[in-house]
Amino acid sequence: MEKPQPSEEPALSSKAAKAAVESDWLINLEVSLIRDDEPNDEEGTQGTRSTSQNARKIIRVLQPPDVQVAAVRKIIMDATKIPEKEQRLWLASTGEPVLHGAVSPPNAEGVVSLLLRRVPLDPRLEALYRMVCMDSVDERHELMALMMKHRRAGECFCGGDHSSMSQLSDKDGDDLESFCCAICHFRKRPGSVTTNSDGVVQELMVCRECEFAVCTFCLPGDEGWTPPADPYGRLADEAVALGAKMANVGGWFGGRGHMCGLPRVQCRTGIAPRAYRGNLENEEPRFGSDVGVAMCPDKQVLHDGIRLRVLLDEKVRDILVDQGQDYASVEIDKVLPKGATIGDMISYRDALKKSTLWPIVVEVLENQFSHYRTRDGDPARAYQTTKKLSFGVEEAVFELGARVDDGDY
Repeated sequence: MEKPQPSEEPALSSKAAKAAVESDWLINLEVSLIRDDEPNDEEGTQGTRSTSQNARKIIRVLQPPDVQVAAVRKIIMDATKIPEKEQRLWLASTGEPVLHGAVSPPNAEGVVSLLLRRVPLDPRLEALYRMVCMDSVDERHELMALMMKHRRAGECFCGGDHSSMSQLSDKDGDDLESFCCAICHFRKRPGSVTTNSDGVVQELMVCRECEFAVCTFCLPGDEGWTPPADPYGRLADEAVALGAKMANVGGWFGGRGHMCGLPRVQCRTGIAPRAYRGNLENEEPRFGSDVGVAMCPDKQVLHDGIRLRVLLDEKVRDILVDQGQDYASVEIDKVLPKGATIGDMISYRDALKKSTLWPIVVEVLENQFSHYRTRDGDPARAYQTTKKLSFGVEEAVFELGARVDDGDY
């Protein structure tokens, strides 16, 4: 019997054999860092492509084809010490931002090439994100990925019009999960009808393909969604808009006209952080009563590091100047390292009312409008007003005034 001839090719070790098998189905993930001295063109692909020629390759690893962007960010952080919140990723081939979910499919050579730029985050913006309940970096990227999905008015994400969207009522009720309206966050099992005390009917419609959901209450006003040119800038704008709503509550909470209860700050843009979507475990019908972030006296409404300016309005200033009074001590202009809660805002609002200047303002106004009467026929009394003039990452400005109303309560 002839002995078997030894193979001309040396046998692979078990480790090498495993690597050879893995290389057949894994993808090569390449990450190149754009230098800080390169132009930063986040709003277009042309500038991003040009910088790829001068980018320095920092990572090349084998990864599964379905590797998630969140995992890639952690790989980058471990290799470069760049925090996830400071990473900006694009596809090198198209300049498309890489935000959330699985990375894009590899090219013909099995390679996915990403461009990375480090963009330090303003500490005040980071504090604002925390205040408006957007402190999770993963959630921010998820929200930005949703922003980049184009949707025409009256259609879902896959292009079907709402009139053709199924309500999934033919599925087994025990297996049917509840869905959330993308606009008002009404949550219900599709196919079931809810009627509120005003007789308004809400029924949830869901697309079978992309699972976009909209209720019949929001359907007539649906305007679709246009992706922003810069998702990072749009996310910051959304945070500022929510922060402005919170600051506005800080301007009137506990004051004249606030009888009782805890107001809620809501987000109705269609791209809402989880904290503003209400209790998603609750499948009972709701019409906004538990949607949004509840505001209470210890709730922060101005973020850390913001500059607060509290000014007197022109009418009050004129009164005090005519009376020979210096109002500079009443106005506020300072940076708040720890921000401000609603309770803090109440004390700032009371700066005028608790000063020695307030009786002077009251006397002038009540004499000027002495013919004004309350509903009970008594002389109308002057009261202080607070108005939010502006709110941003760097500064918030409020205005204190005074007025007398005819027919007041």
